[in-house]
Amino acid sequence: MHIFVSIITKIMKIRIKNNTIRYRLDISDIENLKTCGCCEEKTQIMDNLWKFSIKSCQEKPNYVSSAPFYVEIGINATELLSILTGPAEGIQLAIPNPDGSILRITIEKDFRCLVPRGEEDARGFEHPMEGKIIC
Repeated sequence: MHIFVSIITKIMKIRIKNNTIRYRLDISDIENLKTCGCCEEKTQIMDNLWKFSIKSCQEKPNYVSSAPFYVEIGINATELLSILTGPAEGIQLAIPNPDGSILRITIEKDFRCLVPRGEEDARGFEHPMEGKIIC
């Protein structure tokens, strides 16, 4: 059985499936990482406030920290630089879980859809195929 969760918020988009967490960061998220060293999204689910955060770490290796209703991803600042300042579309991490399985983390730029969808895409990055003829 697969459990699929997709949380669509005003900013960061998060998808959780199997042992994979996929973060799609828009322009605001990337700016927050550049200036503050972190970005965070909060979602109220019933009586619980869930928090998902990504932090830039100068001296630490990549890590995942969790507590009830909180997930924090720490990424080495040097690795994070490629998505913050360069043309890279995303980065992928593989972090061992205590049970021997692998947690896969994908952090990528959130591109606007080629078919306009309105406000949801307003803070997205320009799609690499935007303005090109697609057959």
